Amino acid sequence: VVTIDSSGLLTFTGAGSTTITVSQQATETQLAPAPATATVTVNKAASTALSAQPVSVTYGDAPQTLKVNGGNGGEKSYSSDNP
Repeated sequence: VVTIDSSGLLTFTGAGSTTITVSQQATETQLAPAPATATVTVNKAASTALSAQPVSVTYGDAPQTLKVNGGNGGEKSYSSDNP
């Protein structure tokens, strides 16, 4: 879900959670501190509303494809309340 570079810059690669661990080496005069951790949660992005254009045909006309806009790019499913 996250990559991190040597300066601490986070790049988000997907939705989910991860734990980042930060450590530091000892110096000439001080011991290395205990590592620190931080939880990073990347939430799913909001999708745009789906909209469908109305269709008006006469019985016997050729089949039409319903025009749908918006959404999140995922697979759509269709159903009719009056087949």
